[in-house]
Amino acid sequence: MSYRPIYEEDEFYCNQLHFSIPNDDGKKVFYTYIRKNACSAFKLLMRQRSNASGPRGEFEFRVDPNTDSWDHSLFIYRDPFDRTVSTYFNKFVDRKGNEDIFSNFSIITSRDPVTASFRDFVNYLTSASFSKLDPHVWPQKSHLADITYTDPVPMGTVHSWFARTLPSLASTFERPINPSSISTAHTLDNLCDIPANQLAGWQSPVGRSSFRVLKHLIMDIYSVYVEMVARIERARAAAIR
Repeated sequence: MSYRPIYEEDEFYCNQLHFSIPNDDGKKVFYTYIRKNACSAFKLLMRQRSNASGPRGEFEFRVDPNTDSWDHSLFIYRDPFDRTVSTYFNKFVDRKGNEDIFSNFSIITSRDPVTASFRDFVNYLTSASFSKLDPHVWPQKSHLADITYTDPVPMGTVHSWFARTLPSLASTFERPINPSSISTAHTLDNLCDIPANQLAGWQSPVGRSSFRVLKHLIMDIYSVYVEMVARIERARAAAIR
């Protein structure tokens, strides 16, 4: 199945990070980078195969989406609620690679990100236009090139897609490279108003369900993306009939 994004005239997009994925399977593979969607594994893969030194070796593989033909063109997508909770935990609770988003959060909200609750984070998403927010919270659709993607890949099936399509790279995607500490357990507590620095030392497991009372707001914020996923899933269902 395939997907081509359709942008409204006033819809935010910043589709600049596109790469050719090096592989030993003899295939030309186009990939669009979307933060918090297995992006750390893709960066590791490209850096390991780059001739450049330093942490930005992936830019050796940066490409223009319209300059070549591809055997596969892919992007990874995930549920917007799941991605939002993961971003909050990874950047605010676990504090991994958070310098830019902390700075942006402080500027936009005039609040201390160290004590930001999940509700504060969701409010941040609506405090300014996406163009002024940190790229980790940009809508997933906004990253996509104006091309037809042959392979929109759900987050939970990344490893199986590579094992089936590009087996030379599958081992890179066996386990998360930059996971958040959030639990997979179903929890009943409502923790939306607990400061991030307190959640970091929370005694009981904290699961995504602890923030479910704000899910409707998140789905509304990313409504355009929700429609994108619905289109992909409808096409996927039709393809297997």
